[in-house]
Amino acid sequence: MNNMNKRDLKKLSKSQLIEMLLKRSVKKPEIIVVDDTKPVPAPRTYKSRPPIPTPRKSVKQMVKEYENNIILPPLEFRDKPVPAPRTVKPVPTPRTVKPVPTPRTKIVQTNKAMKGYTKSYEISIKNIKDPLLQLQKTRDATAHHIKNTLTSMKGIKFIETIKVTFTKTTNKKNSIQNCIFQQSSQNSYE
Repeated sequence: MNNMNKRDLKKLSKSQLIEMLLKRSVKKPEIIVVDDTKPVPAPRTYKSRPPIPTPRKSVKQMVKEYENNIILPPLEFRDKPVPAPRTVKPVPTPRTVKPVPTPRTKIVQTNKAMKGYTKSYEISIKNIKDPLLQLQKTRDATAHHIKNTLTSMKGIKFIETIKVTFTKTTNKKNSIQNCIFQQSSQNSYE
């Protein structure tokens, strides 16, 4: 049975194969002999472990110890009372001064017609002196507003218009002229 090859195994039935495997797998248990003459290692004790490191001091604790160990000069050498530690206010530097944020671009609806299908909006002024800078600074807010409008509509047609007031001083007289610059219409779809 021990020297059977694959061809011989294929000729056997399932029950014969199972019997053969059962006969092979049944082995007598081995007897394990424990040698009692060897010494058993002692369990590790607290003394044999490496020492536990002491926790480090926090920065606050170190600062407090430092401030407690400051030696003050004698009274005869003190002109002014010594301020308490950490009471000096820092001098503002360009990094510590917070910049004033520019106001956000506001887009307000002014008119609507044809049951709300035509709407006019007014954009807040960002740069009063340069119309090109005005358009550049409000471009992102305008694009965001158009994208939000597209969520409720299939498509829109929009025209950007800028109204500029020119003032010309000649012979101590001011002449004022309003001009409207209009872009050709643009289409935007989902």
